[in-house]
Order: sequence, then structure tokens, then C-alpha cells
Amino acid sequence: MQPYEQSFWARFGSGLDFGYSMTKTNSAKQLTLGVNLSYRDERNIDSLFANVFRSSQDQAPTTQRWDVANDLRHLLGTVWYVNTTQDFLNSEETGLDLRTTIGGGGGRYLFRSGSQYLATGGGIVWTREDYTDSTLATQDSAEAYFGAEFMTEKLKITDLITRFTYYPSLTISGKYRFNYRFDLDFNLPGDWYFRVGLFTDYNSKPPAGFSTSDYGWSNSFGFKF
Repeated sequence: MQPYEQSFWARFGSGLDFGYSMTKTNSAKQLTLGVNLSYRDERNIDSLFANVFRSSQDQAPTTQRWDVANDLRHLLGTVWYVNTTQDFLNSEETGLDLRTTIGGGGGRYLFRSGSQYLATGGGIVWTREDYTDSTLATQDSAEAYFGAEFMTEKLKITDLITRFTYYPSLTISGKYRFNYRFDLDFNLPGDWYFRVGLFTDYNSKPPAGFSTSDYGWSNSFGFKF
């Protein structure tokens, strides 16, 4: 059984976390910011995520990365669903001024309860990549996607959510990409938490001169409300 609130506004859940670190060596600084918003009723589950990473140090360029993603699922019975997905990514490491991914598909909950679930799914998306190098032409492609997501709140003092998505291109030969995210929250008194997060994004055919992968980790404090 998956509970949901009767009141409309009570069906929303949200969280905000912030992290900052500094080291004397090279005056290295890192800033992280994360926001999530969710909505759940009898037939619909909507999840919105936003993350910002920014780092700087002496004698090195400042780098930044941000992404915003939304996934809306409409339940067909108790385990099957159809969904729409939107994802927007900026990553200087891989030369992306903006990658826009929009599409939809369907999936199935292999198990689902009020405290944990495991879901798999797939579908078709359209992807547009605009690059930080203005001399590079914008690239459009159609892609399939296959993914899995696991969440549990049964670890007593910690909550875990992790997701992996693979995108093979349908229009560009040999191109594929995948992204992975892992967030582990340590529950603190009240609604506070401490989060350890990992992320990676891989592209088999990035623009010339840029890296195939972008990855990182962060520590942050947050509040759920």
C-alpha cells in the first residue's frame, strides 16, 4: 500500500540542502545547492530535482555544473505507470552550455510500499545539445532510454535514493550516454539531515577537446518540509 494525503497541499513534500567547503591550499572553494519537490495523489507521482555545483581555486578557472529534472508518473493500476521526463543540464567539464532532454515512456514498480520502492522503465526522448564553444553546431538526436531507481527509508537513521539511466542514440551511430546519482541522507533531530551525494554523467561522443565524463561528490546539510 502507498499512502497519500487527503488535503491537496499536504500531498507536497520538499527539501533544501546546502554545502560549502574551503581549503587553505590554493584557496579551493566548493559550493553545492540542492532542491527537491514532490507531489503524490492516488494516481500521480511528480518529482522535481535541481542541483548546483560550483568550484574555484587560485590559478585555475572557476567551473560550474547545474541540472534540473522532472519526472511525472501516472499509475495504471498498482505497479505499471506511464511517464513524461524532462532534464536540463549545464556542464563546463563536458562542454555543455545546455543539454535539453524531453520525452516519455513507461515502467513498472518491482516492489513498492510507503517506505521503499524499486522501479524500472524506458522510453524515447529528444535531446538537443548546445555547447560552450560557439563555433560548434548544435546537435539534435533521438534516443531511447532505460533506467532503474531505488529508494528506501528502512535504514533507521538514513534514507537512500539512487538512480541510473542509459541513453543509446537512435540517430547518431555509436553514440550513447548514461548518468548515475546516489544520495544518502543521515537523519538528524527534527527535520534536518546531512547528505552525502555522488553523481556521474558519461557521453561517448563529446565535442572535440572536452571530457567524456563529468563526476563529483558533495556533503551538505538540509531541511525537509
